[in-house]
Amino acid sequence: SGIKRALIEGEKRSAFIEFLTDSAPASRGLYALYDKKGALYYVGKASDLQRRLNQHLKDRHGESWDRMTLFTVSNSANVGELEGLVIATAKPLATSRSQR
Repeated sequence: SGIKRALIEGEKRSAFIEFLTDSAPASRGLYALYDKKGALYYVGKASDLQRRLNQHLKDRHGESWDRMTLFTVSNSANVGELEGLVIATAKPLATSRSQR
């Protein structure tokens, strides 16, 4: 069905890059980035999680997060709707600002 599983939670970014490279290339899903205080900073969706998370290492969010939670989803899941639900519920700092 929709969400397959939480792959890793609250890990440092190096653990996610290693996991995505070895275990989940081109996986689609949702991710949550947490700031250095542990607050939810950003929620996003991706059709290729490895590529998208690598982009976040270099973009304007790159220095703002150091931990992450990652969920892969099946092809039948509507990732956009799931992302919207999480953003509306959790109101992450950066995602909420950029959605205005």
